[in-house]
Amino acid sequence: MGREQRSIVRALYIIISICCLQSFAKAQAIADNTNYVQPYLNQDTLLGFLSSHIIYPQEAKTKNIGGTVKVQFIVETDGSISNIKALNEIPYLTVEALRVVAILPRFNPGTSAGKVVRMMMVLPINFSLE
Repeated sequence: MGREQRSIVRALYIIISICCLQSFAKAQAIADNTNYVQPYLNQDTLLGFLSSHIIYPQEAKTKNIGGTVKVQFIVETDGSISNIKALNEIPYLTVEALRVVAILPRFNPGTSAGKVVRMMMVLPINFSLE
């Protein structure tokens, strides 16, 4: 990995850290939403995974495109991810955000009223060249 790529990865890590810490907790129970606990993936695991797997698309770099792609998905009762979709479109970046979310490690599933349930999550992924 070249010096430029390492600095981009570091910048992404910092930006993703801030974004995730502020917004990751936006979970909504699909089943009964009383007394629910959101799905959980260790913050360091999540941030480390994103920073090491996101590849800033060359077309986006060339055209100086950045922004935040909000990716919605369901955390299943076994912690796997399904029904992945982007809530907004940014040229070149949306495809990369969806690709990375599709390969995320398993979550600890959410619970509602003490039972393991499927839950919807929204993960904002910020792309910035600065």
